[in-house]
Amino acid sequence: MLNWLKKKTEIEKLKLRYQKLMKKSFKAALSDTKKSDEFHQEARYIFNRIKDHESNKR
Repeated sequence: MLNWLKKKTEIEKLKLRYQKLMKKSFKAALSDTKKSDEFHQEARYIFNRIKDHESNKR
């Protein structure tokens, strides 16, 4: 019930940022492929950070 008071973890923040960048990348691909590639590259970097965090947890 009080889930909105709970602070987000580093991984949760990265996942949200990744989702936003992928959406931006998709929308930008319709008009500007260069901009889309920039968004996608940044999203890929964040995805790798997420994988690193999750692999370190194990």
